[in-house]
Amino acid sequence: MIGLQARVTARFDGHDITDGFVMSALSRPRPVRVARAVEVDGMRGSALTASGYGPIEVEMRLAAVGDPASRRERVDRLMAWLDVGEARPLSFSDDAGRYYMAVPSGGGAVAHTAWSDEVSLVFLVPDPARYGAERSVALASGSTATVRVGGNTEAALRVAATAARASGGVWGVTCDGGDAVKVEMGSGAHSVEIDCERRTAAVDSQAAVPTLASDWIAMAPGTHQISMTGTGAATAMWTERWL
Repeated sequence: MIGLQARVTARFDGHDITDGFVMSALSRPRPVRVARAVEVDGMRGSALTASGYGPIEVEMRLAAVGDPASRRERVDRLMAWLDVGEARPLSFSDDAGRYYMAVPSGGGAVAHTAWSDEVSLVFLVPDPARYGAERSVALASGSTATVRVGGNTEAALRVAATAARASGGVWGVTCDGGDAVKVEMGSGAHSVEIDCERRTAAVDSQAAVPTLASDWIAMAPGTHQISMTGTGAATAMWTERWL
C-alpha cells in the first residue's frame, strides 16, 4: 500500500465513500494468473488442471478530520454504506470510468487520534477484471451483425429478444459461426434472455436450459460476427473488461 500524491476519490455502490475523508493510502494489485496441477502416477512432473485469474483485495485508508462528533457521524455513514453482502461497483476517479465488482471484506478498523479518525477498508474482488463501457448492437433476422469488442480481456455476451420465433424448435445466437447458445421453445412468439456471464437463460421469464450443443459465448477483444437462429427483435450486449 502506497501513499497518494494526488487527490483520488472512490465510489462504492453509487456512494462517494471519500466524501468527508482524505484517502491517505490505496492498494490495487494487478491480477495474477494462477495455475493448478496434480501429480499423476507414471507421469513425469504434473498435469495442469486449471489456469486463470484469482481474486484480488483492494485496500485503502480513509482519514476523517474535524471535531470528534462530525468525524463519528461520517464514519457511521460510511459503515452503513458498506453494509452489503454482495458485489457492487467500486470505482476510482483516476481509472477512466472503469470499475470493479467488489464486496467489503474485513477491514473497518477505526484508529482514533486527537485530530482524526482513520478507517482501514478491504474489498474482495472475486473477478479481478475492471468493467468498462457497456456496448450493444441490434440483431436482425437473416443477417449478421459485426461488433467490435474493446478492453484487453474476454467479454461475455448477453442477449434480450422479444417476439422471438424458433427455427427448427430452437432460438439462439452464434458468434463467428462457432460458439452458440440456443434454447428450445414452442411455436408462437416468446421473449428470450441469455446471459453468458451468469450462465443463465430464460424463455418468457422462466428459466430454460440451453441445448446440449450450446457453449456460453465469451468474446476476445477484436471484431466478431453475431447471428441469430430464428426470428425476432433482439439486442446483443456486452461490457468491456480490463485486467
